[in-house]
Amino acid sequence: MEERPPSRPRAAWEKEDGHPRSPRAAQQQDGAAQGSSSAPEPCEGCERQASQSPPSSARSSICSWSALSREDEEALEFIRDFVSGRQKEEVQKLKFLASICTLCRGSSSKALSWGLDVFCCRYELAEHIKVLLEEEPLDQLGTAVRQQAMVALTAMSAVEPVLEGQKSSLLHACFRSVFLLPPKEDVEKLDTSLYSKTLESMDSMLEVLVLKSATSSLLELQHILQLLLPFTTSERAAVRERAVGRIGRLSNLLANYSSLEVWCPFGGVDESPTCSGKISVPMLGQLVGRLILCCAYEDAETNRGALDALHCLFRFVVQRKRREPFQDDAEHVECQKEVEAEDALCLCWTSNISVIMRLFVKNLHPSEATDVIVTAMEGMRNCSSYSTVVATHLLNMFVLGAVSALEDVSRIIRCLYRNLKYVREFSARVTLNRTLCQLACSKPAEVTVSLLYCSPLCNSTAMTLWKVLMAKPLVARDVLRELLSLLEERPLRRQSSCERDNSCILPLAATRALHAIVQEPACAQVVKAFFPQFFLALLFQMVFTAEFTHQEANIFLRECQRDESRACSHVRCAVEAMKGLFSCAGYQHAALAVERKGGWELFLRAETSQRGVSVLARVVRGVPRHLCRWIFCQLASVLRREDQCRQLPAMAFFVELLECPDLADTDDAVLPLLWSSVQTQGLEMRTLAFRGLLRLSTSPEMARKMQSMLPELLECLQDVRRDMRVGSLLLLRNILSYLEQKGSNPMALKLAEKLLLLFADKDRTVRELSILVFKDLMGSVVGKNKRWLKQHVQRSLVPLLLHMSEQIASVAQASREALVSAAQLLKWEELEQLARAWETWKIGEYLVLRDRSRVEQYLQQSRPYLENPQASLREAAVRLIGLIGQQVKQKAAKVQEICEALQLLENDPDPSVRCLVTQTLLNLRSARTTSPSRFSFGALGQWLQRAWQRGPRPARR
Repeated sequence: MEERPPSRPRAAWEKEDGHPRSPRAAQQQDGAAQGSSSAPEPCEGCERQASQSPPSSARSSICSWSALSREDEEALEFIRDFVSGRQKEEVQKLKFLASICTLCRGSSSKALSWGLDVFCCRYELAEHIKVLLEEEPLDQLGTAVRQQAMVALTAMSAVEPVLEGQKSSLLHACFRSVFLLPPKEDVEKLDTSLYSKTLESMDSMLEVLVLKSATSSLLELQHILQLLLPFTTSERAAVRERAVGRIGRLSNLLANYSSLEVWCPFGGVDESPTCSGKISVPMLGQLVGRLILCCAYEDAETNRGALDALHCLFRFVVQRKRREPFQDDAEHVECQKEVEAEDALCLCWTSNISVIMRLFVKNLHPSEATDVIVTAMEGMRNCSSYSTVVATHLLNMFVLGAVSALEDVSRIIRCLYRNLKYVREFSARVTLNRTLCQLACSKPAEVTVSLLYCSPLCNSTAMTLWKVLMAKPLVARDVLRELLSLLEERPLRRQSSCERDNSCILPLAATRALHAIVQEPACAQVVKAFFPQFFLALLFQMVFTAEFTHQEANIFLRECQRDESRACSHVRCAVEAMKGLFSCAGYQHAALAVERKGGWELFLRAETSQRGVSVLARVVRGVPRHLCRWIFCQLASVLRREDQCRQLPAMAFFVELLECPDLADTDDAVLPLLWSSVQTQGLEMRTLAFRGLLRLSTSPEMARKMQSMLPELLECLQDVRRDMRVGSLLLLRNILSYLEQKGSNPMALKLAEKLLLLFADKDRTVRELSILVFKDLMGSVVGKNKRWLKQHVQRSLVPLLLHMSEQIASVAQASREALVSAAQLLKWEELEQLARAWETWKIGEYLVLRDRSRVEQYLQQSRPYLENPQASLREAAVRLIGLIGQQVKQKAAKVQEICEALQLLENDPDPSVRCLVTQTLLNLRSARTTSPSRFSFGALGQWLQRAWQRGPRPARR
């Protein structure tokens, strides 16, 4: 196998005494002497090619550029001299371009097969050609430089890396140099054939670039068409005509795509030729749209060229359709019939623009139809050179024919939003409005979201579009449903981890859109139908936005990229939207009532927003009953879903609505719902749920239903959480007032046992409520239960007696009342009289003397109170224990036990307690050491009575 020559034969094209100059540097240094400027850096392609070297074993035997033909050597030498020279005449330019052609034509020979690309890059031949094109005057065609430059570029395209990365700038220079020339008639006065030859050279160059593309002919074709399209909008007819003509030649190439070597156009790995069914031209729709608009130009050449190009594109579309797969035989047969009819049209093409539009509507893919619609909208702008009438007709045709199958609706909405303010003609505006409504009717979700993204702050342009949508009742209902679904989301919570996912701002944008909509009187009627739904959605939005941190609020600003002064105060916007909603529904009086109570201001701060919810709920109780019922049921649904971010405001509103008559009574699920909320971990949630249960328990019917909850309430009495114990006790008081009086109720006895344990609770409220509930329980039981309850009542006498000495007057009063009820239940009239008279000493003496068998029990019940934090309770316990000591005088061990218990209080911080303990111990010890003839327990009792009477007594109510 022959070895290739070296990749960098520097000796053949580089001299020691000079370096090639950049063409740009040569222009900037015009008139200066040739200096010793450094050589320009080789281009990327040159560097890559230079990195490839032949095998070292063959380096000594390969051919050198010294073996070139005389013609090639002269071409090389002239190119070196030209790029290094300062003055360049027309003859030199033409010879320079011809020399490039000579070298490229010889690139297939062995001597030039390696190193030519490096040479072209080193001397920046492509850049020099571009400069030559740009130097040509645009007002005349007097030389063949343009034509020869394109011939040279055609030849250079065979040297693979040379034009890499420079094609766009080179082609743009070619197009400008030729397209911007004066009209053909003026050019031909100078040279009859040069103009035609120049265009032919351009067409040949474009065809070679497409057919000889190193990557993909189809991609190359699309790239060239993208560069040509801007010239079709020029105000000069000659420019449009030349650009459309080139597009027509390339479209013909596409129609004859079997000649294109299309190898996996989009980076596939399959190396087999791509069949026509797989060929995709992403810009086909844009091209069709531009050409249809060009058919409306008055100049005949442009019109004719556009029609010819559309004919070629239609041939391509028909051939593509013929090879596309079918879902079933029936579809295949139907498609074959259409293709046969369209084949006939390909043979006899029409000049009727409406017919052409219909043909493409039927045969373009959805994405291509979207491109046509976008192109038509851009053509409707007043500043556009296209015919607004034709653009309007084109838009109508494609929207009506392809609206259900359109893809990327968001792109259409963005285009409509962007161009709306530039469309002035009435018919065009009507068409845009109709297009918006048709899209919204077919794809309401996409239209709504796209419009929100276009203007999250809802500027005047966006508001114009919202008003168009609201003007059509059927469309408005669909769009409002989509807005509602977005409002029901919590804002600034990303739905995915993707950084580009900015859906988190949609709820805020929807709030601002609704705020703008409800301000419009024309929208009031359609919004009113959605009042309860939007009411709840805005309620939660007000709470959410009030809780925003500064960082969260900035997320919206970054996504909107708008002025901060307009985007601040999201919560105020939600509040204003709620006020507007009330006005739309005809409930202005309710909004004013909330205003008078300061409810709207409460929503503006996170720490007071829950109070604002309660104020709003109390006002809403006055709206029609069916709306209250709907809101009530929806809130219940929210609570059942256990939506953590909505639970608290939903419960606050739900509890207030329980005041409405007949709302909760008809729903059997309300009690389980509230009770499940009681068992949550949040304090605020439990508090609200207990408040709701308490409100329900005021109804006799609901209180009777709640009796089934007694086992759970008894368990809550042992809960370590204070609010659970307090709430359960409050609820028990209401339930006991309607407790079933007939038969046996074992729950009452269990409740009495649980309540006794709470008499000594650390919390004053729990103590007071437990005593009051115990009092109510004693009055609610009858029959057999009363006999069993007496045992618990007798156990409560000592705690109740001691708590009558509480420093907290309400607890002391509750203890006295409970003791009176206990005496009544036991039918101890003397105890009842003593309790009513608040004779605590005599009550203690009465208990000790009435039933000596319970003295031991009384002692055990009193001892824990010696450690009570309240001095008055410790003192009362010492007095009662002293009385008990009188009854156990025969039991020295028991007296010793009492003395040991009292000794623990000898250092009590309260002086009255210390004094009483000292005296009691002294008397008890004296009784133990003195003979019976000298000690009298009666004297001890009298002393203790005097001490008791000297002690502090709680204030009576």
